[in-house]
Amino acid sequence: MKDRISWETINHYVDGELSPRDAAEVAKAVAIDPEYAQQVAVLSSLKAAVAHSTDGLGSTIKLQQPGRTKLGNTWSSLAASLAAVLLLGALMSVLVLNTDFMYPVSGMRLAEAIHSEWLESHAQQSESNHEALLKTTLEGLYVDAYVPDLSKVDLSFSGIRRVTTRRVEGVHIGYVGPSGCMVSLVVFRNHIRLPKDIAYFKASGRPVYGWRVGKTGFYLLGHKMDSSRLYEIAKVVHRLTRIRLPLDPQSVIALKHARASSEPCVT
Repeated sequence: MKDRISWETINHYVDGELSPRDAAEVAKAVAIDPEYAQQVAVLSSLKAAVAHSTDGLGSTIKLQQPGRTKLGNTWSSLAASLAAVLLLGALMSVLVLNTDFMYPVSGMRLAEAIHSEWLESHAQQSESNHEALLKTTLEGLYVDAYVPDLSKVDLSFSGIRRVTTRRVEGVHIGYVGPSGCMVSLVVFRNHIRLPKDIAYFKASGRPVYGWRVGKTGFYLLGHKMDSSRLYEIAKVVHRLTRIRLPLDPQSVIALKHARASSEPCVT
């Protein structure tokens, strides 16, 4: 696997330009191999930092493999290249000293791959035995997590499955609405690098929300859902996973209002 994943492929992966199948393959390699995880973490942070601090360079930033960078023909491109190299070196030194930095990024990418696989294979059938299936799956992996039932806001359980790689264990929970809206909640065991508050990521042009409860990590993603509605869902699910209680009337009202005021899901 290591010989088959080039720096260029990693670059396209960070930019969200790979097909769901190729992205899933790279995500699995990232979850297994710390070297790939480090490359993804460095590139993601470097691109975000350069995009934030530089005007007029475009939203997609292409980086060549270290040691092969070509100098630009203008002082501005030279300065940008030099800044990128210095920032890359600083990030590499951080990673060497503290590898904790990379795990939220690699976890987010793995959650995205799991979500994409579910979208490709999903038959849109609700789980009638979701309580027993959830309990069995979570207990089988020794995952201490509360997963909320969102059926009161027309998001039914659909697609509960165990996720296991060499270094990551967890559960994928799918929710489906009557109009085709689809939401994934991916729960990882011993995923302690995430913050307790909601963290925002961006994968393949779509938002991903992540947080931690105890030693359990959560990632929430949506399929072609209005971003404001997905954020409201993330806030409610984040709170419920922390207090370990079902939907309360206030949350039901908030989510129904978010649905009514947002664009319909595109199926």
